[in-house]
Amino acid sequence: MRGPLKVAVHRSPDAHTTRVTVPPSSRAVLEMEIGDADPAEYRVTAKTPGGQGRAQVTPLTDLTGTVLRIGPVGSGTTKVERTRS
Repeated sequence: MRGPLKVAVHRSPDAHTTRVTVPPSSRAVLEMEIGDADPAEYRVTAKTPGGQGRAQVTPLTDLTGTVLRIGPVGSGTTKVERTRS
């Protein structure tokens, strides 16, 4: 890692958005707890290292519920959004 991660969370009655910014020349694997929510309700926008392909999103289950594992992601901002319909 070549600097701090920046995290911003925005919640409204209709959406929950998390943005994580990875510093230049870095990569990361992000894990986000989503509890009992359906992983299909989440949309992920991310840059991969080297800018090729899409970032992998894998739902995992642990004692707290469901976790989304995202990555690896490259430098820049990754956006994870859940919109309620």
